[in-house]
Amino acid sequence: MIDALNLPHHIQFMISIEPISRTHLPFVQRHASDPIISAASLVPYPYPDDGAARWYDVIHPKIEAGLAKVFAIKSNDDFCGVVSINQIDQQTGSGSVDYWVAVPFHGVGVGSRAVNLVLWHAHERLGLFKFNSACLLRNIASVRVLEKNGFKQKAQMILRDGRFKGETFCRFERPVADVLT
Repeated sequence: MIDALNLPHHIQFMISIEPISRTHLPFVQRHASDPIISAASLVPYPYPDDGAARWYDVIHPKIEAGLAKVFAIKSNDDFCGVVSINQIDQQTGSGSVDYWVAVPFHGVGVGSRAVNLVLWHAHERLGLFKFNSACLLRNIASVRVLEKNGFKQKAQMILRDGRFKGETFCRFERPVADVLT
């Protein structure tokens, strides 16, 4: 488990991340089923009754192969969401940051701190130094989470198909020099 230190004054609780496991799946199922989560992310809606188990069955082999590190975000004993480094490439030292925060924990800095923790883990434990992420432009909270963690917007594109057809999608990168800041 990785504990957060020096939390902003408005956060009155400790944030930590721990490797995702089957024990987290009931919480993933409950919170990922909230339509607010899928409204601005790739989490499907309606979330299937076995969605968490199916998701875990997809990510677990990637974790075992070293292609992903996926964590439950926790505050004390409360499940707060999921944060991950996906598409890990040891040769290029890169990975993609993805996350979602359970609705009861929106707006209090949980996402920002969880991304900070996973970046630290990816750099210190995995040796990664180049990171990217993406979100919908209208997802202001995610844009802020990424900006607070040193990501810079690199591209925008209008999605041509899928459920977000016509919306602006933003691609972010974290400059190599900013890894430890």
